[in-house]
Amino acid sequence: MRRYAIIFAVALAAALMLAGCGPDVSDASESNAPSEATETGKASPKTMASSKPTAAESAQPEIAAPEVPAETHRIVDVSPESGFDVGSVMPDFSVPLAGGGTFSLSENLGKPVFINLFATWCGPCVGEMPEINRLYKEFGDQVHFLVIDVGEDEQTALDFAEQNGYSLPFAYSEDGMPFGKGYLVYSIPRTVVLDADGVISGYYEGMRDYDTFKAAIQAALAH
Repeated sequence: MRRYAIIFAVALAAALMLAGCGPDVSDASESNAPSEATETGKASPKTMASSKPTAAESAQPEIAAPEVPAETHRIVDVSPESGFDVGSVMPDFSVPLAGGGTFSLSENLGKPVFINLFATWCGPCVGEMPEINRLYKEFGDQVHFLVIDVGEDEQTALDFAEQNGYSLPFAYSEDGMPFGKGYLVYSIPRTVVLDADGVISGYYEGMRDYDTFKAAIQAALAH
């Protein structure tokens, strides 16, 4: 019995010694806890090192950014009085057409009007143009389409249309205010859809897709 007692005591002592070499759980949790942010917002070197994503975290899919508001390019400050209110009558305006002639709203009522404001340097503007050209081919006999190059000259608009094979009617407004000072254009792309009486039935800031524009056109035709 005494022999077994000695063996047990030795084993117990060894176990206690081994336990003392392991990390203290409370100390480890305190050292790994994120430190409070400083006033400058900089993390400590330890925090920065521990913030590296794991393989599992890296494999997670990224959360898609919300579609609204869509991306736009700011070009001019907007006044408090400006705006395109759905349900209001669009004031008459005239813009020169690229290639000759003039588009006047009052002379083109009786059909819905699809107006898109863009510039050749604007990525979202250029990105949605193939969809607008597609809609023009589908609804061009029922709806007036007008694409206005804002802040650029006639030749720029003509070159853009020719290089991309667009059959859309292009206009241009070098001063960046195709609708007059009451309707300042402060971001592009921007699209206004009017019914046959010139009432604003759809208004969109930022890039939109084919289905959105098609639904707006169909709604204007139904008025």
